[in-house]
Amino acid sequence: MVVAVLAGSGCASFATFQEMDTLDKGDGQFGMGATVSGYQVDLGDDPQSFVVPALNLWYRQGVAEHFEVHGRAWLPLGATLGAKYQLLGDRHESGFGVSAGLDLGYLTVSSGDAKSTLVDTYVPIYLGLRASEGFAVYAVPKYLLRTSLGTGGTSLGHLAGGTLGLAAGKKTTFLLEGSGVFDLQGGPPSWTGGLGIGF
Repeated sequence: MVVAVLAGSGCASFATFQEMDTLDKGDGQFGMGATVSGYQVDLGDDPQSFVVPALNLWYRQGVAEHFEVHGRAWLPLGATLGAKYQLLGDRHESGFGVSAGLDLGYLTVSSGDAKSTLVDTYVPIYLGLRASEGFAVYAVPKYLLRTSLGTGGTSLGHLAGGTLGLAAGKKTTFLLEGSGVFDLQGGPPSWTGGLGIGF
């Protein structure tokens, strides 16, 4: 019961930890950060709220002009792998930037003998304004298709939300952001706050 409710409500980290611009071809960035995520679980007449801290580790790699691949793990809960392509803007110039991305996430939730595996497909659009090479504000609206695989069978969920954040620094980048995600099928919202640093 608890596993099914948690699988439907969240227990994922919705942080982004990257601005709208892709890395240059051949450049890589390792990063780490801390998040705090809040979830609400409706157990009939007794709704419960959970706050879950997590350590985040990520790596980004520019593999072609305006194209990068990236991965992120939030410990001890799950991980994502993805890529993005920059449609407008450049990380070395001031101005507006737009990138399109696709990420796949994996998360396992267990309670006693019950276990559920979540496969999340994220479709983010990275938007932002770069004031200088070392400072940008960004917004990342995203749609999430959630496939839940568990002892109760397979189910699909649809979520939508986004991230607002700022990135400061050229070689070393500090990131501060907040995210919110809503269940399009009427479930309670989830949120994530994060602070990170990329090298």
